[in-house]
Amino acid sequence: MLGPGIIALGMSLSAVTYRGIDGQAYSPLNHFVSELGEVGVANLSGAFNWALILGGLITLPFMVYLAGQIRFWARWPLGLLGVLAAVFAILVGIFPMNYTNPHTFAALTFFNLGLAFAVLYSLVILFSRRQPFPKWLAIPGLIYALSFSWFTLFPSAIPLEIDFEVGMSGFLQNRPDVFALAVIEWVMVLAILIWILLMAIYLTFQRKNGRN
Repeated sequence: MLGPGIIALGMSLSAVTYRGIDGQAYSPLNHFVSELGEVGVANLSGAFNWALILGGLITLPFMVYLAGQIRFWARWPLGLLGVLAAVFAILVGIFPMNYTNPHTFAALTFFNLGLAFAVLYSLVILFSRRQPFPKWLAIPGLIYALSFSWFTLFPSAIPLEIDFEVGMSGFLQNRPDVFALAVIEWVMVLAILIWILLMAIYLTFQRKNGRN
């Protein structure tokens, strides 16, 4: 529970104090998640980046424990996916969006690993009896999967013939009031954080009740 909590706190601190290059406040309706960690723009970028690093480190062993709750072979790929997803979340904090190439690679890899992680866990929860979770805990994972599918199918805001960094710079200076791609990204991030938090809360109550 502490891992997602730290990440949420870092996001909140950076968002509340954020003032963009045009003096604008942060809005999840037209700002990407990674902009909270942009050094030199976000006033508390360090809060966001260090929250990802610390939250990821804390969540990493939980991914191993979580996979251990699955009572058949699927625990091994699920554990590996969870650990790798946590590692790439940490790398997003180590390489903020100022470092375009490593940041983009880390973020996209995290989202892809998160997709596999969410889909497989959701399928196990829905169709296997050899795991302790109620079926409703598959819902956040399915929300993540659906939003990721929409995210990948969304048309690019930057024409292919324009350099990515140049295009992004122009877009961020002339952003619309509502940008669907940014909203979808926020849905994905919140879905995975809420899912981990709910799983942790459920397992905590199970242990307290002597059922796990």
